[in-house]
Amino acid sequence: KIDVLSPAFLVRFPFFFIIALVSSFLAEDASVQREHLKKTGFLLDLIQSLSSTINSNKIFEIVIDKISKMEDVDSCSVFKVDDAKNNFVLKYLWGAKDINGLSGFSISVPDIGDSVNLKVIQEMKPIVLGADEIDKDRLKFPYFWPDSASQAIVPILSKSILLGTINIGSSRIDSFDEEGIEILNIVANQTASALENARLFKDIGQNAMELSSLSDISKVVNSTLDLKEVLNSVMKMTSKVLEVEVCSLLLLDEAANELVFEVALGDKGNVVKEFRLKMGEGIAGWVAEKGEPLLVQDVKADGRFYKKVDEKSQFITKSILAVPMKSKGRLIGVAEAINKLEDKEFSERDVEFFNAIVNQAAIAVENAKLYRSMGDKVAETERLNKMLYDEKSKIESILNSMAAGVVVMDTTGAIVFTNNSAIEILSYEENPEESRYYKNLMQLLKNSVLGKMAVQKSEKMVLEGAGKDVKVFNTKISLIKGLDEIALGAVCVLEDISEIEKLSELKSDFVSQVSHELRTPLTSVKGATKLILRGSTGTINEKQTKLLKIMSEDTDRLINLINDLLDISKLESGKIKMKKEDFDLSDVLHQCVETVQSLAKDKNHKVSEKFNSSLKVNADKDRIKQVVINLLSNAIKFTPSEGQIEIFARQVNGLSEVCVKDSGMGVPKEFLTKLFEKFQRADNSMTAEVQGTGLGLAICKKIVEDHGGKIWVESEIDKGSSFFFTLPG
Repeated sequence: KIDVLSPAFLVRFPFFFIIALVSSFLAEDASVQREHLKKTGFLLDLIQSLSSTINSNKIFEIVIDKISKMEDVDSCSVFKVDDAKNNFVLKYLWGAKDINGLSGFSISVPDIGDSVNLKVIQEMKPIVLGADEIDKDRLKFPYFWPDSASQAIVPILSKSILLGTINIGSSRIDSFDEEGIEILNIVANQTASALENARLFKDIGQNAMELSSLSDISKVVNSTLDLKEVLNSVMKMTSKVLEVEVCSLLLLDEAANELVFEVALGDKGNVVKEFRLKMGEGIAGWVAEKGEPLLVQDVKADGRFYKKVDEKSQFITKSILAVPMKSKGRLIGVAEAINKLEDKEFSERDVEFFNAIVNQAAIAVENAKLYRSMGDKVAETERLNKMLYDEKSKIESILNSMAAGVVVMDTTGAIVFTNNSAIEILSYEENPEESRYYKNLMQLLKNSVLGKMAVQKSEKMVLEGAGKDVKVFNTKISLIKGLDEIALGAVCVLEDISEIEKLSELKSDFVSQVSHELRTPLTSVKGATKLILRGSTGTINEKQTKLLKIMSEDTDRLINLINDLLDISKLESGKIKMKKEDFDLSDVLHQCVETVQSLAKDKNHKVSEKFNSSLKVNADKDRIKQVVINLLSNAIKFTPSEGQIEIFARQVNGLSEVCVKDSGMGVPKEFLTKLFEKFQRADNSMTAEVQGTGLGLAICKKIVEDHGGKIWVESEIDKGSSFFFTLPG
């Protein structure tokens, strides 16, 4: 027993007091440390548990479980914000009397009214309620508040976005002090972090699933060119990954400007395919017209919804996601995803994903169109190739049946075709290089066609063969042109006239010899007749004179005929060589006019001339005179009395052009092409009265062409004729 009044105690009291006080402080500090360690252990346990799952429902379950073990906690609930529906959804509840009845309970934000929960939503910070405030709120929302003396509502925030709330109730008044709220804030923050991790993991999984689905769809798109099969497969896969009831795809009929159901999944798909939608009709028509996606969560509330499809198919459409199908910015169709499963709603992510799928489907449509177009082009090419082959066979058959030889050359000078007659004419069977005729012809073709690229050219070719063997060909060379007027090659038609030339030469020799034999006695007859008519052999009576004049005229005509025969024969055989010299054509033309003036005066014709003062040419002067006098003589003879004869000359494109024009009866059109042939005369009353051999114009033609010129006629009946010829300068 201690005597508190004893001097010893009084002396020691301060020490006892200090020891007691220190002991008291030490005891209190140990209690705080234990409490602190307890809270730290609680938070570490919570963090460890939350980090073990990525399931949001499991996260809420862990939070409820851990909070329920805290001291003075009698009830706890977790509400999650549903962004799509703007609702608060009760995820987990502990400590309530009717847990099963409240599980999954949902209330929209507008229905919360002036509840303290609204204050949490607005202020985004914890709120502590006393008994009075709890009782007031409990009258409105008894399911929020199990029996509690105090409540704390802590928001679950992630980057200032409200994910939900944690509601804690306690039977002890004022159980939530500043430190307790701080702990609950940490719990809410850890819950938010866990929910965000779960969301990110879900997004990663969703991304992986979407990428995998797009990859699978891409494989389907590239697996076949059967459009129906591809689109059906794509829409079935879309229904699965988007978790919708059915999908449909409409393609644009550009001719009718209407949308046609290409794919319609479900039992009533065939009924749906009977419909066609105009641009702007229904949700699909609106999307097609506007060219942008459309998400309708409730079709009953949307006036654009086309009800007739549902009415006929007995299908119930609740929500629709429709996106346009485009290729290179051009609309080709519209895809629809209808009714999310489990009454879920479409999200913006669904819009993006569906759009990506439809882009893949657009590739399938374009591939099919391209394949169909290529198939059509291939078929058309095959048809054209067959036509070309058939035509080629026909042409080759025709060419091979021709007596004339045909050789076709390309632009490089290579022979691409020779017909049977050409092979025979050029004297080769297998190897054309063994034929000298062939080699010489190819060289001439290259020089004349590939060098000058003449459009059409006719000439006589003399080709040497082996030894002294020579062949003569009539050739006609024509340029082959494409549609763009670019030269593709040339074709040469050969006619072997070697035998004809030999016969012609024999004929010319025969005619020349006979003509000489005839001309000699005729010259004697002519001379004797003149002597008798002059009276050198004695006096003759009038009747004898008349007969002798007829004899003289007929002798002259025979001599002219023989001279013409000799001229044409010599010209054709090449025995007449042109003696070319430079002279003024105007002077020669004037001399020719003077020569025929006496003949013109006999018929009262007027002969006029008009030509440049100087027309220099290089030609055989005598042969040109022969041509001009022949043309003037013909004009005078075949023009009725008192007619008009004109001769013109001018320079045209480096050539001297001469024209002899008359006012006679003209030449029939059908005879114009024959006029320059031997022994040809126009058949009319005028020509019947005029005597002639029919060789004059043939001689003119030969002389002009031997000078490198050209001769032709223009004529109309009763309007006269104009004969033209040209000479090189």
